[in-house]
Amino acid sequence: TMCWIALQIGYLGRYEEAEQLYVRAEPLMMKSFVASDQPLCLAYRGNTEHARGRDTVALPYAEEAVRLRDQRGGVENPGLAHALVSLGRVQLGLKRLDEAERNVSRSLAIVQKPGQDAEFRAWWVGESYEWLGLIHLEQKRYADARKAFEGALERRRLLFGDSITVANTYRELG
Repeated sequence: TMCWIALQIGYLGRYEEAEQLYVRAEPLMMKSFVASDQPLCLAYRGNTEHARGRDTVALPYAEEAVRLRDQRGGVENPGLAHALVSLGRVQLGLKRLDEAERNVSRSLAIVQKPGQDAEFRAWWVGESYEWLGLIHLEQKRYADARKAFEGALERRRLLFGDSITVANTYRELG
């Protein structure tokens, strides 16, 4: 919970406050009996550093989140999909485009399959498509970017109807 609060505070631009919460949460996270706590918190911390514009700082957090999810959760784990998108965002920011594409594509392959956490999977199909589109834009693969954004738009319209989330996807598609 503390890591989630830190993530939200970080998205508000209150980075020092978020950092303090992550530092407080770390010893608790390390003692947790819930296998997903540590990789989730690491992914959140990487997301905060990415939002802060510090992708070189974010990279080890995101990589460790993926490593732990791979180690603990297996191929079909939707939590792995979340970690892979988090890593892909950072890699996009670092212009490591081939790696970013591989990780986000892997995320998409996970969440497109039926399985546990249907609501999570439904949301992350749209997220994965959106980030794949952004990666393709950076690669100047515009036809592939369009297909990815259309995939994101289809999923988000299904989930949210007319909403800011759908409007943002229309903006990216434009």
